[in-house]
Amino acid sequence: MKNKIYYASLDIGTSSIAAAISIRKESGTLELISLASQPLRAIKNGIITNLETVSEAIRHVITKAEMIAGINIPPLVINVGSTQSQGFQSHGIVAVAGVGSHGEREVTLNDIERVVEMANSVSVPAERVILHSIPYRFLVDHVDVEEPHGTSGLRLESEVYLVTQNKAMLESLHKVVTKAGYKVDEIILQSIASVEGVIDEEEKKMGTLLIDIGGLLTDYVFIKNNGIVLTGVIPVGSDHITKDLAYGLKTTFHQAELLKIKHGKILVEPKSAPEYMTVPLASQNRTARIPKHVLSQIIEPRVSELLTLIKNQVAKDLKNNNLYTSIVLTGGGALTQDIVEIAEDIFHLPARIGKPLITSSVQEDVYSPVHATLIGLQRLALEKWNRAHKPQHHFSTPHELHATHSSNASRSKLGAYFKNLFQS
Repeated sequence: MKNKIYYASLDIGTSSIAAAISIRKESGTLELISLASQPLRAIKNGIITNLETVSEAIRHVITKAEMIAGINIPPLVINVGSTQSQGFQSHGIVAVAGVGSHGEREVTLNDIERVVEMANSVSVPAERVILHSIPYRFLVDHVDVEEPHGTSGLRLESEVYLVTQNKAMLESLHKVVTKAGYKVDEIILQSIASVEGVIDEEEKKMGTLLIDIGGLLTDYVFIKNNGIVLTGVIPVGSDHITKDLAYGLKTTFHQAELLKIKHGKILVEPKSAPEYMTVPLASQNRTARIPKHVLSQIIEPRVSELLTLIKNQVAKDLKNNNLYTSIVLTGGGALTQDIVEIAEDIFHLPARIGKPLITSSVQEDVYSPVHATLIGLQRLALEKWNRAHKPQHHFSTPHELHATHSSNASRSKLGAYFKNLFQS
């Protein structure tokens, strides 16, 4: 391969930061060649609380990733959290302007572009900007069509999911990456990146609810017919489980996290003789022997509460819980033992742990659900490159066609915005 093409992603989370580099193989697929991460707690409610700390952490993980890959990192695809994002559905209607071979009205790619742009023509507050525009449904003369291109009809409609984001948050992300000495290629909503990282094509079509459990927040996304239909966030994450343990066991947060990882199970079978563990007590130079099943009694209510909150919120937003057919759990909180069984019990649907969809040549545990967002950013970078190098008449679906124009338009607007910002 003469011209090697590399992609770089940066995942700035509420409890850690990670960078990855991959290469586009001749087959058109990705191979991860570098991954570096470290703990980071400098983001609260989506706001960077210490610019210098985050900037230094970015330099550290990227330098390590570059050393592993043996290259200088290209412009970064980075994530933005869902805390201050707003998602909503928008509707577009246009008269079909295309003409078929027999003189009849026939939907063209230009018609599809026009109807999506019509759905995008909404007013947003001055402090916000449209980050994503995702078409998920088309109708021709009031009839649902999966592929409207080439369909005969007089009226074309589109349902589009729009995501807006707070400008100040995007400014902070751009500034902290620039301060670290790197360039931003694109900013993508974390939950959308996670979908791309762990959800396969069949799940995207059939209807899947993704639950991404981070340290302080839990994002959820509903995807159906290859389009995002709903996004949301719950201000509860795996750190809250750790805090519950620290309080209940009278130990430190650090010790509670270690106990959660080593002994934390949700489902515990009753035994005639309970097993004990040694717990260092906080602010005291002594330990206590506590039955292991106590951890389950603390963890289970919090996990059940979180999943129930999401189920109820999704039911409220969608007005119909029968739209999704499976649950995918990802993020660091998905490592909680027995969480799949609890999710299946609460949602009454099959559930699984979402592991990143990528081939890898690195030693790190790439296939951990912790890296769902990071790998999703990589896959979206590859997807964007493939679209940019594909002739327009070769696009297979209207979703694929519009993704190119939507991505380019959003990047152009954001790019101009940031350019003006830092020149002023």
